[in-house]
Formats: sequence, structure tokens, C-alpha cells
Amino acid sequence: MSILFIVFLWAYAESFRIGVTRVDMRGTPFSTILSGKTVVQLTDLHMHALGYREEKTLAILEGIKPDMIFLTGDYIPWHGDVQVALSFLARLNPPLGAFGVMGDYDYSNSRASCLYCHKANTSLPTQAHGVHMLKNEQVQLTLDGKNLVIMGLDYNGKENNSHVNRLLHDKGQEPMIVLSHNPLRFDDMDKQQKILMVSGDTHGGQLYLPSFLWHALGYEKNARYNQGLFHEGQNTLFVSRGVGTSHVPFRLFCPPEIVVYQF
Repeated sequence: MSILFIVFLWAYAESFRIGVTRVDMRGTPFSTILSGKTVVQLTDLHMHALGYREEKTLAILEGIKPDMIFLTGDYIPWHGDVQVALSFLARLNPPLGAFGVMGDYDYSNSRASCLYCHKANTSLPTQAHGVHMLKNEQVQLTLDGKNLVIMGLDYNGKENNSHVNRLLHDKGQEPMIVLSHNPLRFDDMDKQQKILMVSGDTHGGQLYLPSFLWHALGYEKNARYNQGLFHEGQNTLFVSRGVGTSHVPFRLFCPPEIVVYQF
């Protein structure tokens, strides 16, 4: 019993040990566009309040001073308080912008989910934060005379529509960064185009298990794309373990992370 208690105590403490994972993107098609830039990915924050974990995340970001931030969904727990997420997002102001997508938990209160993008009871853009939420749409940035396309895939249950497919496959040869909460969307990418997808959703399992066990348990995302880097054709996927937890407040051999892409 005492050993079990120690394991639970360790797993609870590990959920607060936020680390920084650095991903070297130099020598990729994106390095010529984002040369010398630092880009951070945050995902699966699952914020109940602006507490220790959230303030520590913000403090780490202050030390990193990213040029750009990507957010890949699940800002709140199931039926959580959207206002908490909006307060956190309002504190993100990187010089080249912050871009995000929604996760399934963000839609758990469908009416409140509109507040991520719009003022309450209006169609006007929100002024609660400066994050550009992308819902099956793309933006093009021009950095030092070079074009960068950023696309966000929305987690809305209607993921395989013609509009999205057209955006993914008819963009020409410009490199594209794709934000997707669900890493399985990597299978939809055109393998001949230069795409970097960043995702979350899996939490790295929160508990380390080999892929065959995740497959046996029916967690296909974890079985195939649990965490880290994946390559197929000219495409690259990075799946982050994220910052928060869901279902249980524990992590074991699977600490939370902030991902830093260095170009």
C-alpha cells in the first residue's frame, strides 16, 4: 500500500514538472522562411483556473521569448470555464503572432465555444485575446520577402469536407504549417508537398505504454502517433504530450512539455 501511495504521489507531482522539448527544424523547407526564429507549441492545457501550472507555463514562455506561438486545442477540461482560457490566451503576445485551433474539449459547451472567436452575442471578432483561431482556413504570412502558409484544421466532426481537401492539396509548392488537434489528420496530407503538422490530443498517454497496448485498448491515436516526431514523404508531424491532464490528474514517465521549434 505504501508503494502504491508513493507511485500516485510521484505521478501527481510529475504532472506539474513542465519541461521544454526542443525540436531542431534547421535544414528543412521551413528553415529558409523562419531562419533564426523561435516558435513555441502549446497544447492540451485543460485549465481549471490560472493556477500554478498555468503561471509556470507563462513564466517559461517569458524566458523563451518566442517569435510565434502555435496552440493546438483543448484549452479547458470537459464543460470547463472558457473565461479561464480567454484570460490565459490574452497573455500571449509574440511579435509574429499566435495561431490556434480548437480541440474536442473546447466544443464541450458549444454555445460558450463561440467566445474563442467572437464577442458574446455578436458576430464581431473577439477582443478578449489576440490569438488568431483558424477554423478550416489558412493565413499567409510574408517574412523577409518569403511566404509562409499556416492552416488550422478544426475539430468539429466534419473533417473530410471538400473545402478542407482543396486547401490542403491545391496550395502549390509553398511550405505549409498545419495545426491540428487530432494527429490522425496527418494521414490526409499530400505526401508530395512540404508540410509540417503540429498536433496534441494524445497527452503521450499520460502513462507510458508500448504502442501494441494502446492499439489493444482502442486508442488508435496513441498507438500510431503517441508523441514526438514522425515523417512520411516530405511531411513531418510532431505530436506534443501537452501541458495539462484529463480524466486523472497524473502523469507517469510522461511529463508535460512546452515544445520549442528552432529554425
